[in-house]
Amino acid sequence: MNISEAILCFTQSEKIKSGLIWAIHLSQIRESIPQNQRNGAEKIIETLIEMIGHEILLTGNMVQEKAWNEAGQSINMALVMIRSKVPEEASFHLTNAISHVTSLGQRAMTYLKERECL
Repeated sequence: MNISEAILCFTQSEKIKSGLIWAIHLSQIRESIPQNQRNGAEKIIETLIEMIGHEILLTGNMVQEKAWNEAGQSINMALVMIRSKVPEEASFHLTNAISHVTSLGQRAMTYLKERECL
């Protein structure tokens, strides 16, 4: 990793982490809405997760870190759960994605601090 990759990795990790937190909260809120409105909520959640997945894929292509692929796999599993009509299981996979993304951001921050860029 070089300095520009570390900056990209750190900034993207913060943005993606925020999106993942939104997705988890929306998944939890979905449980409390009336049954006849859940399909619409699931579509919104699915769209948000797809957008986050695209950001992860883009960042993974620009910053060659294995954990971006692992985060992407967690996102894909969350989408499988939603599309398989068990959206309540998606939170587990989204939480795994947050873990990977947080680790990436922390590594990037450490790299930048060691080089006195922060």
